[in-house]
Amino acid sequence: MGLLNDEETWKSTILEIINHTNDRTQLRGTYTSMLVFSNLEDQSGIWKETRDLFSNDFLYNSKGSDYNDEIYLDALDDIQERVWECGGGKISAYGLPTSRNREKVTNVIRREKAYNRERLSEEVAEKSPMLNEKQRIIYDTIMTYVNGRDNNQVGIAGSNGFFLAASGETGKSFVLNLILDTVRSQGRIALAVDSLGIAAPVLHGG
Repeated sequence: MGLLNDEETWKSTILEIINHTNDRTQLRGTYTSMLVFSNLEDQSGIWKETRDLFSNDFLYNSKGSDYNDEIYLDALDDIQERVWECGGGKISAYGLPTSRNREKVTNVIRREKAYNRERLSEEVAEKSPMLNEKQRIIYDTIMTYVNGRDNNQVGIAGSNGFFLAASGETGKSFVLNLILDTVRSQGRIALAVDSLGIAAPVLHGG
């Protein structure tokens, strides 16, 4: 890595990596190692020329057609966390734009942002018709509240918590997983946790 000391070598190396993988997560991981362990001090020019390549998966998940500052910031956030994990500092020290991260973004948040929204939407469309009448009421009630909050509406009688109680084998996990998948398919963050640590393993992302 210490031999990557000029911009042209960096660019050719990045393009070579892209020829061998379509995984942008892997590409950003390799780029992070190059970033931290090379001797090239100012990498702003390299970022400007290659930022679309590093941000392609975020553009795809956003369902947008054009790159914009938000897409680039998503990629920079990911790179910043990886740099921290490698023992590096702020990416601005390497000449990259400042990310939104003032502190470390946890692996959980990064995972939540990395879900394939298109695939989740397909799964929601496939599974939602399987809900029985009572499950449908639970699903619709919670999603109405979630969507109401996003639209700055009060929601359901001002409630902000729901308690789901039912005997075993009645489909609680199925309903909860469908809610989690629906929220994530819309680009939101949904954390699956429970107080005893018993139910979370059967929940998606728990």
